[in-house]
Amino acid sequence: MLESLDTLLDSSDTIGDVPLVNGADQIYNNVIDILREGANMFVPKHKKSFYKFWWSQELDILKGQAVPSCRAWKDAGKHKHGPIHLKYKQDKLLYKKCIRDEQQRETYSYTNDLHDALLRKSGQAYWKCWNSKFENKSTKYNIVQVDGIAEC
Repeated sequence: MLESLDTLLDSSDTIGDVPLVNGADQIYNNVIDILREGANMFVPKHKKSFYKFWWSQELDILKGQAVPSCRAWKDAGKHKHGPIHLKYKQDKLLYKKCIRDEQQRETYSYTNDLHDALLRKSGQAYWKCWNSKFENKSTKYNIVQVDGIAEC
């Protein structure tokens, strides 16, 4: 790639504007392709909620029980009664309840930790900590000056 750029720069006086632009476009496209390939290889592509830091080993076990019972229920024809349906419902409800409990426990832990941290602060330090946790950065007004004139 660097050799292509050097060749293009060396011949820029003799090749004219159109080939120069085409050569620059080709080098630009090569750089973009390399960046995309690198991003595809190394940048994780998950939704924001993908990383569930509250997930526990107990939830793995409960999910491991709920998935096979759901498959068995579906394979049996999705009947609304019987032992297969009862097992499926029990596993599913227990799994969902544990998920809610873990999410709620994490929220309480965060709230309590924040409360304790804020109690140790006073005045300006308190509000600085509060704003760092809850203030929406996009609602702040940024004053931009152009030639000494500012508009809000």
